[in-house]
Amino acid sequence: VEGYIYWTDDDVRAIRRAYLDGSGAQTLVTTEINHPDGIAVDWVARNLYWTDTGTDRIEVTRLNGTSRKILISENLDEPRAIVLNPVMGYMYWTDWGENPKIECAYLDGSERRVLVNTSLGWPNGLALDLEKDKLYWGDAKTDKIE
Repeated sequence: VEGYIYWTDDDVRAIRRAYLDGSGAQTLVTTEINHPDGIAVDWVARNLYWTDTGTDRIEVTRLNGTSRKILISENLDEPRAIVLNPVMGYMYWTDWGENPKIECAYLDGSERRVLVNTSLGWPNGLALDLEKDKLYWGDAKTDKIE
């Protein structure tokens, strides 16, 4: 979005971005981050969402790192992957803690609900097919993609 690629950097505990050619690397968020993991861009509202398995939170900020907000901080064990459907206003994430599950909520964190909580081991990869309205996940323990 806007010519940037965004990533989480666990080594320096930061959210970063750079131009698509790799130049102009910038650090956007460095405070109160412990183990940043999944990251997703809302290309409609120009927001950046991420999971942190160290603080057990899902957070959001503007694409430039301003207006940071904690969206979900309760009942998260090991939040991992995150994907968005900004057109419909939903976010989806995996939690591969003691009771693994895949959840969703509105982009503001409201109306949270569990989508899948059976037959999961370590759900960590997520992909959303917006055309077919399907959510796919990879499980590192069961070695399955569903």
